[in-house]
Amino acid sequence: MPEADHPIEQVYRDAIGGMSPAKRVARGQSLFNWARECMARQIVAEHQATGGDVPLDPQVLKLLVGRRMYSGDPLVCEWIDRLVSDVSR
Repeated sequence: MPEADHPIEQVYRDAIGGMSPAKRVARGQSLFNWARECMARQIVAEHQATGGDVPLDPQVLKLLVGRRMYSGDPLVCEWIDRLVSDVSR
């Protein structure tokens, strides 16, 4: 294990190192869900800021979060855009 640059880094590494694999996976899933929720709030705020008076459909919001998460992959974005237009009809 590389030497920690800061004491807090070592505390973090010790805490993670002491977790069971199942707890590490659960923690990763929790962080993933938190990031997804943050993106959803940001998308809703942007939608409202641009004059979106009607709330976003929950399915559309889920797709837009996915689009943001995979924004580096043009094929995935294209596919998600088609799905969004299908839900919007």
